[in-house]
Amino acid sequence: MKPLRIPIALQQGVMQSLQAKLAQAGEYFDCTFPEPAVSYQQRGTSAGTAWLERWEIRLNPQLLLQNQQRFIDEVVPHKLAHLLVYRQFGRVAPHGREWRWMMTTVLQTPVRRTHEFDLAAVRRSTFPSRCGDILQPEATGTKQ
Repeated sequence: MKPLRIPIALQQGVMQSLQAKLAQAGEYFDCTFPEPAVSYQQRGTSAGTAWLERWEIRLNPQLLLQNQQRFIDEVVPHKLAHLLVYRQFGRVAPHGREWRWMMTTVLQTPVRRTHEFDLAAVRRSTFPSRCGDILQPEATGTKQ
């Protein structure tokens, strides 16, 4: 599968949001946080992943292209909050009180644990396969 090309303006929007939220966190904590690496390698129905130890955010390019500003406004701060919580508190519950506090108090962003983007374009087709006499769907669409 050929990787999607993310327009420069959209990549700049992601970085501007990330930098603005990092500045808010830096001001709140009176320190400077390094800019996390950002990649567009997330696949499937997840909007993104925060890689805590790597200080990296992986974003779903298909969902970014489909939802643009809404994706930037919701997903970028959400993933950044995970990194900031890890930096400030260590390993805690992924969407626990520290994360909710980081979202509302520090990043001043509404708390949403999951996105509500249309997933039709990123869902994989499922095909039935035979296993003995029982017909079972396979999530990947390939037989094993």
